[in-house]
Amino acid sequence: MKYFIDDYKLASIDLPENFALSKVIQEQDGMKQKVDEGGNALFTKYELLPEFDFIGNPIYLDQNGGKTLDPQSVATWTFEEVEGEMVSVPSEWVDNEPSLVMTSVETTDSKIPTAWETQTVTYPSQIQKTDEQGNLLYIDGETGEETLLTGYEDYDENFIENAPVMIPIEYPEGFQLVQEVQVPTEWLEYEPVMVPNMVDVTKNFSEKPELFTVEEIITQKFTLIAQELGFEYCIADCFLTAEDLDLEWVEHKADTGVKLVSIQPNGACRTKQIQLDVPVGARKLYLEADINIVANAFIDYDVFTVVFNETQGKRGNVRAYALFFNEEVVQ
Repeated sequence: MKYFIDDYKLASIDLPENFALSKVIQEQDGMKQKVDEGGNALFTKYELLPEFDFIGNPIYLDQNGGKTLDPQSVATWTFEEVEGEMVSVPSEWVDNEPSLVMTSVETTDSKIPTAWETQTVTYPSQIQKTDEQGNLLYIDGETGEETLLTGYEDYDENFIENAPVMIPIEYPEGFQLVQEVQVPTEWLEYEPVMVPNMVDVTKNFSEKPELFTVEEIITQKFTLIAQELGFEYCIADCFLTAEDLDLEWVEHKADTGVKLVSIQPNGACRTKQIQLDVPVGARKLYLEADINIVANAFIDYDVFTVVFNETQGKRGNVRAYALFFNEEVVQ
């Protein structure tokens, strides 16, 4: 089957019938709440923050409320004689207030209090003592020693509770144990920051060919052909152009078209020499061309060329060729 790679259907890739290719891409599946690096959900709040221009300079408000880049404005002027003339000059400056704009800020806070009420809070003066492992300690009612036991039985088998060991809590100097505090009673809920929920999905070439690059398609095509022929590596050219051919060859009789070579009747052409990194052993030439075209690969140690001949006295097209190897000939 043919896969056209341009809108005008002038250039195409011949694909084998068993061609299959897939890739994992990300697609949006609804929205989700954004989280920070620690996995905490993020919300949007609005704050009045200093305003800056497009290159980062702070913006101020002058004494008339206009925006300016000057951090100060003239408050008063005086007249001075300059070269025999009276001119007004600044005599006093005042600082301009920064211009503030309402700006959205991401936060992990989900809400902010908007109303409070006064409540009286009494802080404890003592706390129960614990051992090094954090276990609560009691005073043994029989021995007077510290113990982990919460009580004991008397002679009449009545359970007597041990009193807790209490120690004073150390507060900062001047701390009041009874205080009036403001407790929130109403809240403003922040909106969650929503972002696209991207998930991995597998797409097949048969369903969405436009998702695959020409390089991915060609690589998969010749990987399948190599497996069928029993080879591991190949050098392939799917779109022959004038740059691929030895145009100075004396027997050259061919024209370059759109991603192919058209050989004139009884004509021939050959590729430029292709340098390999290592000498090659077993190889096989693969050709995609009209039926009247034959090709031969000529290899001299670590250099090869491919010659194409037209054999039936009529014009024929060469679309692609590949040379398969069992060695990795190009590092």
